Amino acid sequence: MNFTEEDWERDKKARKPADYITKEQKTIYKNLKLIYDKNINVTDAGHSLEDMLIDCTFQSSKCTAANFTRWQHGTYGNCYTIIVARDQFSSFIGPFYGLSLTLYVDDKEYLLKHSPAAGFRVQVHPVEYVPFPEDEGFTISPGVVTSVAVKQVRISRMPFPYDGTDCGDIDRTHKGWANSSIYQQSYEESLRKSEGEQNVLNYTTQACVKSCYQRRLVQDCGCVDASFITRDQAKFFAQEFNMSLPDACEMVYEEAVQCVRH
Repeated sequence: MNFTEEDWERDKKARKPADYITKEQKTIYKNLKLIYDKNINVTDAGHSLEDMLIDCTFQSSKCTAANFTRWQHGTYGNCYTIIVARDQFSSFIGPFYGLSLTLYVDDKEYLLKHSPAAGFRVQVHPVEYVPFPEDEGFTISPGVVTSVAVKQVRISRMPFPYDGTDCGDIDRTHKGWANSSIYQQSYEESLRKSEGEQNVLNYTTQACVKSCYQRRLVQDCGCVDASFITRDQAKFFAQEFNMSLPDACEMVYEEAVQCVRH
């Protein structure tokens, strides 16, 4: 294949490093792109709850890894959710009536330079909402006892179009696929593995905004941000835009970063 001078200049410009991206962040971006583009099996490569869970009790009853549902996150890899039935809610507070976990951090298995710290990312959320631990979670440090108190706040909204479902999380017929959440289908499939669970997901701002963000990246830059999406979730765009699976954005190059951030 013969390259013209314009081709070389275009390639040189496209591969100009983004100097303002830190070395550590570049390593993370490269690893995320590698995992996404090479379709690395994160389920097997990531941490298994069977290896991490030392002890588990809920309302003083024994629980095991079988009580958790595994799902995939672009940055965190394997994530695990314990789904509590509504008739299991306790009216008492304290460690004897809530969920108590003893976990093994296994930091020797962490990816070198990819993980800035050891610990666990935790989010408490209703089962009908797609979790976003990077936004609403908190970090648990290893080697310490951490207690978390939760206060529930419920907001009742007027019916459509004031209830926020125009993002498409519940009824895609309102405005079609163009406004749907890319996270719904993959998370629903994870929930279906738990018998008896209702697979109806409600609207959240994060699901709508991040779906819009990824959709614009595909349209404007021809790629996705692997920090917030998995290959299974990216298949949404292949169906929506009738295209092949988009690659992960080259977040270490100036031109790609400018496209993503603008």
